[in-house]
Amino acid sequence: MHTLNISSNADIAPSVPIRRLGAMERAFFSHGLGAQVLFSLVAEITGDIDSERMSAALESLQRKNRLLSVRVVDDVDIGLAFVDSDRPIDAVFVETDSRDTWQSFLASDLSRWDALVGDQLFRVMVLRYLGGFTILFTFNHCIADGRAAIALMSDFLKILDGQEIDGQQRLQLMDAFVDLQEASLGQPPDYVRPAIVKSSGDVPVTISTLEFGTELTERLVIECRRNGISVHGALCAAAVWATQSERQAPLRLSSPVDVRRTVGADAKALGIFMALALNSLEPEPGETFWELARRAMVSIAAAQEKKAVDSLFTVLDSIVPIHGDAQTAQAVLAPFTLDLMISNLGKVAAPKTSSRLHVEALWGPALNTQIEANDVIGVTTYGGNLRMLHTGSRLGDDMLRAIQQVVAEQMLMRPGS
Repeated sequence: MHTLNISSNADIAPSVPIRRLGAMERAFFSHGLGAQVLFSLVAEITGDIDSERMSAALESLQRKNRLLSVRVVDDVDIGLAFVDSDRPIDAVFVETDSRDTWQSFLASDLSRWDALVGDQLFRVMVLRYLGGFTILFTFNHCIADGRAAIALMSDFLKILDGQEIDGQQRLQLMDAFVDLQEASLGQPPDYVRPAIVKSSGDVPVTISTLEFGTELTERLVIECRRNGISVHGALCAAAVWATQSERQAPLRLSSPVDVRRTVGADAKALGIFMALALNSLEPEPGETFWELARRAMVSIAAAQEKKAVDSLFTVLDSIVPIHGDAQTAQAVLAPFTLDLMISNLGKVAAPKTSSRLHVEALWGPALNTQIEANDVIGVTTYGGNLRMLHTGSRLGDDMLRAIQQVVAEQMLMRPGS
């Protein structure tokens, strides 16, 4: 066994593998050998905690969650595997003048080419300012998805608040929940294009944000329920409507789908429990906004079915090499090359902390794949306020405002009444 020669600490002595990486884990990790797949979750906090207490809380979080203490090696016999590491979490503490500076710090962090691979799969940045601080959790996607990131952020805030959290989480393998059977995913849709990897000298990633506010968020939720549509379906439809004038073809959308319920995993299970739903959408003649939203939901519902999940991970396990292979991984994760990914973490409950710490806002996921035309909108609804965070290089604030405008107009029309 040898440690992958891709990290800044490649001379760490080999150790006994915990287990081989699962199919999706191998795909994410191998993709990162040629083009990083990094995502971040951001929390804005009111209150004041010194850096020493922050460091102690991170140490406790790492002890409680094994996935924060692993590295990846390429074992001669079993291929890519997780092994234990005693390396502390890479944490940076920054004093800043304003709460609003986190976007530029996040853009810079996600653009870094000292990749989170090999012996380092998670890093933290804490920006401290008068009256509060902002936490940036950044992951190599091979160890966690957005739901896992939220659970870890909640645990971290509880520790900062002096609370005890549950015992150590084991490093779960999603594939273990799947009843393996012969299956086929067929050919990828014809609207999936080859991945083109950016170079480190290209224009760095940009970050933009937008809040719906509590009133518009509440109206959106009410009308979605009235029409039997998910909020995510409505956002997909809004993105299609908002971009009609600037497109000559249907909008190619990708949606990460949480499949924890499908595979019988706990809702807060740490690791990767996701599939990817694909859509190529354009309003049909006479089609209403809600009919388009309903069509957007079809592929998402299909991706969550047990048969589809079984098929996905059976086929991935057969086609993703056990050893690191960036080229194959980039072909497997072709949804990254679509026009837009909308990753919706849904309604996030407030962490139960004392009055000295208050979570003002949660943003994310912010995802960077280092692929050209990478555009991702991360969505969270926290405190009754839907927030969108765009990561990319093309769409920017105008796209977010256009989506919000479409939603506002549709809510005023009160469809279904």
